Amino acid sequence: MLPIMLKMDIFNEIEDLLSRKIIFVTVPPVLSELKRLSEKPTKVGRRASLALKLASKCEVLKNDVENMPEGNVDDFILGFSKGKKIIVATTDINLKKRLRKMKIPVIHLRGCSHIELDGFID
Repeated sequence: MLPIMLKMDIFNEIEDLLSRKIIFVTVPPVLSELKRLSEKPTKVGRRASLALKLASKCEVLKNDVENMPEGNVDDFILGFSKGKKIIVATTDINLKKRLRKMKIPVIHLRGCSHIELDGFID
């Protein structure tokens, strides 16, 4: 939801950062969390609603997630990312730390003005 607050075209920013065309994906638990938040009549709800529209530009990976355990969204992302050659984009500091401990590259916001890649894929 942060790209909405900052009026940032996150898709172009990431492709510029990585200097290549990217396939953007999301997973059902992320969409479910955004849907749940979007139902609140608050700023967070409005931002989540806009984030859902942004997420519609992403491919939803369903096949890879059928056997994932239930739990919070962060745990799901960690389990889903393990052993795959992917980069996770997040602004959640705790999730970023957990991903980096697992040597999973992370794209995150730096200084409220640009994005940065932490880690790399072989």
